[in-house]
Amino acid sequence: MQPDLDVTLVSQIGGAILAGDVRGDYAYVGVGPRLKILNIADPANPAVVGQTDVLAGILCYVTVEGDYAYVLAGYSGLRIIDIANPANPTEVSHFPTPDDIPSPTPTTTPTLSPLPTSTPTSSPERRFY
Repeated sequence: MQPDLDVTLVSQIGGAILAGDVRGDYAYVGVGPRLKILNIADPANPAVVGQTDVLAGILCYVTVEGDYAYVLAGYSGLRIIDIANPANPTEVSHFPTPDDIPSPTPTTTPTLSPLPTSTPTSSPERRFY
């Protein structure tokens, strides 16, 4: 039997990028268990503007609509992130998903349909999975 351990997360850096979305001058990418927002106005020098706290799973799907990013975090469900202030993205809601949505691994890809997007703005929108 293992003893109870009092473990506290003190930091997290890096992680696999499995999903993201681009709107205007910002890229919204899932880096491991965090949503990071990058300013890509100068593509030669992307800069991290903000990031969420550690979410409960590896982000495997990201889409942005208005002031919100919708992310699937492994088996922990749909997380809705307020991105109105890119320097301070904040989780505002959570919806559990069925256990049958797979977390991606190096040999699998999630079988999810894209969420609807709004009418394109003046800058091209790009999404990658």
